[in-house]
Amino acid sequence: MKRTLSFLLVLLAIAISPAKSFSDILEVADNDGNVTHYKYTDKNGSVVFTDSLAKIPEEYRKKNKLVRVGPPKKNKAPGENIPAAEAPPLPETPALPLYKVKPDAVPPQEESSGGYLWLIIVMAAIGAGVGGFLVYRRASESKKAPPRKQGNGLPERHRAPAHPADPAREHKRPQETQQQQQSEPERIPTPEGPEEVLKRYLQARDFAAAARLCESMGDSGQAAANYLKASLFSEAAAIFEAGQDFLRAAETYLKAGNFEQAAACFEKGGDPVKGYATLSRFSYDQGLVKEAAVYAEKAGDLMQAATMLQEVGEFARAGDLFFQAGFYAEAAENFTLVNDLAKAAAAYEGAGNYLQAAQAYETVGCDKEKLATLYEKGGDFFPAGRLFVKLGQLDRALNVLQQVDPASTNYSSAALLVGMIFLKRGLVDLAREKFLKIIDNQPVGKSNLEPYYFLALCHGHTGDTEGAKAIFSKILAEDYNYRDVRKRLAG
Repeated sequence: MKRTLSFLLVLLAIAISPAKSFSDILEVADNDGNVTHYKYTDKNGSVVFTDSLAKIPEEYRKKNKLVRVGPPKKNKAPGENIPAAEAPPLPETPALPLYKVKPDAVPPQEESSGGYLWLIIVMAAIGAGVGGFLVYRRASESKKAPPRKQGNGLPERHRAPAHPADPAREHKRPQETQQQQQSEPERIPTPEGPEEVLKRYLQARDFAAAARLCESMGDSGQAAANYLKASLFSEAAAIFEAGQDFLRAAETYLKAGNFEQAAACFEKGGDPVKGYATLSRFSYDQGLVKEAAVYAEKAGDLMQAATMLQEVGEFARAGDLFFQAGFYAEAAENFTLVNDLAKAAAAYEGAGNYLQAAQAYETVGCDKEKLATLYEKGGDFFPAGRLFVKLGQLDRALNVLQQVDPASTNYSSAALLVGMIFLKRGLVDLAREKFLKIIDNQPVGKSNLEPYYFLALCHGHTGDTEGAKAIFSKILAEDYNYRDVRKRLAG
């Protein structure tokens, strides 16, 4: 019955007493009784740790009581003071950071409200009524039942206790339990280790955070790999460069669009050509075409450099680079634009455009045999034959002159040269036949004086003096001062 009454009284006290605003403020002490930190719960239900009571808001300190967890602070006995010079330095207790536990880890504790007080009182009243009924019932039953007997035959209420009451003994265990609870501070959640955090980042595919964590841990290889997965190429390239993997750093800088740094890394990595090519692309993208051409030339890409120079109107330099690169037609085109016919002729010759080369050389002047050869290679046989005749190379002249197309306007002139060569070599009949073919039964006129003149010479070589004089006379009738006709008739 006493227990029941006690339960009811406690229930009523709980119901009537106002609820705590938030929670107790725990003052946690170590084994020596020194305070290590304070712990309390804020309005949002988050557990907060702090190393100073002053850092707890005033409203929390007013509404909540301070509960010490751990043994009380020990006082030194007299004479136990250690001199300052001999006392060993105490290790500094690191101040615990003030941080909040996630709300979902600790259920929020809200401020008590007067709206729930009457509900609690009603519930307590109902409980008290039920409890009173049970007490009354038990009392009624106890009056009806006879007292129980033990081994000595006495009723239980008259039986002496087996052991004398020992208050110290009765209260010893609860005090020890309370002291043990106070000496053991609540455990602070252990933060995750870097390996667990890294694993969580990778599972979440947060490669950027994983890379930064690996870099802070000194794992450069994993950091670079994760930066690449996160497409953070500049960060990955910087790691490669710091590790002196210059070529890989250069390639990664290219992906990041940092052409200047990429070129520098290519040069450090022993591949300056690729570095210059990189700078050329970078400069061209920036609109610096001349600079891009210079870098392209250093990289050995003469064709690219020449094209860039041609784009900005540097035709002479473009022609030189085209020529060096073996693009002779393009070189000749650029040389012609600046009227450099000598270089244009050489470029045409290199490109196999022999006729254009010969015409350019004939303008600027060059070796006649080379000029005749170029005309011959170019298929213009008459000027080639004529040059060979001047050079006295009659066999080469005869060979090219006989290749002149009969439909060509130069055919008669070529045939005349062929007849003259035959006549000079004593092949009179062949020469006479060639001259007759040119004359084609036409009477002596202004247009055919030359073939008639050499035909008359053929008559003279065969001893037909009268026939020669007859032709000479007709020539004089057309042109009285033609060659040496008067002298031949007078002789």
